[in-house]
Amino acid sequence: MALARSRQAYFEIAQRLKTPAYRRDSVTRRSATKEVARAWAALDLPARATARVRSTNDTEIDVTWKLDDGLLDREIEQASGSEAVRQLRLKRLTVEANMAGAFARHVQLARALGVTVRTIERDAAALARGGIELHTLKRA
Repeated sequence: MALARSRQAYFEIAQRLKTPAYRRDSVTRRSATKEVARAWAALDLPARATARVRSTNDTEIDVTWKLDDGLLDREIEQASGSEAVRQLRLKRLTVEANMAGAFARHVQLARALGVTVRTIERDAAALARGGIELHTLKRA
């Protein structure tokens, strides 16, 4: 659980950075975040998906998304409900794509989370009102 909280805290910090390169570097280049990422990757977590996303240099790359953070997601759902978990997962998938130097499309996010594109757009707008900008591609 502590590992999940550490990982989420790094994602929250990165999500607030406006420049994609700064956001990626804040999560991938710090030694502490590298250690957390290595430990996280070693876990055998359920619910992973691979998506082909557009990179910042306009090529397509594969990104592995962790759809379910296990105990952390369940704890948040109990405390705040399923909408809060969906928005947390949306932020997490977006940051994971950004960490790879890419931008996820709304349709890919919707498919991965099992919701409509409209739901992704509403959640993105709600997060933006809260000061969290998702760096994604709306269409394409």
